[in-house]
Amino acid sequence: MKIGFVILTYVNYQDTIHCVKSLIEALSSPVSGSCSVDIVLVDNDSPNGAADQLVNFGKYLEKPPWIHLTLLRSSENLGYGNGNNLGLERLFRSLECAVVFVMNNDVIVHSMDTNLLVHELESKNGDAWGCHILNEASHDTEYYGGAIFNRFFFNSRRVLSRGEVARITGNEGFYISGAFLGFSRAAYEKVGPFYESFFLYFEEIEWFYRARQKLGRNLNIVVLEGITLRHQVGGSTGNSEFGTQKSDVAEYYSARARILFSRKVARLYLPNAICYNLTLAIHRFLIGYKRNVGIIIIATLRGILGEKGRHRSL
Repeated sequence: MKIGFVILTYVNYQDTIHCVKSLIEALSSPVSGSCSVDIVLVDNDSPNGAADQLVNFGKYLEKPPWIHLTLLRSSENLGYGNGNNLGLERLFRSLECAVVFVMNNDVIVHSMDTNLLVHELESKNGDAWGCHILNEASHDTEYYGGAIFNRFFFNSRRVLSRGEVARITGNEGFYISGAFLGFSRAAYEKVGPFYESFFLYFEEIEWFYRARQKLGRNLNIVVLEGITLRHQVGGSTGNSEFGTQKSDVAEYYSARARILFSRKVARLYLPNAICYNLTLAIHRFLIGYKRNVGIIIIATLRGILGEKGRHRSL
């Protein structure tokens, strides 16, 4: 079986190196039967020489012969969707992988039973795959696979246990977290790649809404038993949830993507998305993050006007 991993990098190559090392160490245990792994690193046009650092890292990396490491360089930073799509296309089209996982570069493999992983991939016939993700800071469960998105309130409720997964996989708002999200080749060919116009945020939610339109009740979502990850929340974008101020990038693109997602998927709920952003702006003002208020309002207006892709001032 051929398994692929895409790890998107922008600037912070140190996290990427830690992520790759943990993944290769976990995958290096002997596997019953035939298995090969392709890991594709995608540098999203980092301006700090991150790609060269990753090339040097790869030259001296020790790994078993069934694991292959490739670096792709994007000619421009076009965001989460476009960057990951470069890796997905390489792994599905050129390397003919059966299953490909998209991983954030700020996750570390906490535990992995490679034989169990291969067994689950071969036996459970999944279209989309997730895993158990722990929060690096608190050591609590961050996601058990993913979350349920509510279009009315425009927020997500995290799934935190295996029992809950068993009850809600048919819920139309259930999606697998983009921190670790796998696709079967068959599902990828039917549903397509990530939508690229958001730049950051909501890409995985939109993919699952599209998957349900194309596959309906036949969409099979599986949370793997063989993998547990640790996630440094917001390590990629500065999107912290522990009281520190959000980065301009995280604040802007998350607010704008909320509007763009509504325009694309749930136009009737656009007022709900706008209200959510305005409530968020009030919250930021009340806790003293006054700069963020303007960022949220500007992002909301530009989302309403249909601005997509990268905003050049960020």
